[in-house]
Amino acid sequence: MMRRKGPGLKLNVSTESTPPVA
Repeated sequence: MMRRKGPGLKLNVSTESTPPVA
């Protein structure tokens, strides 16, 4: 599951693979 489209999806991505970027 790699949905990296924009800052809006940052929350989703953080829960998928990347670390939580606040």
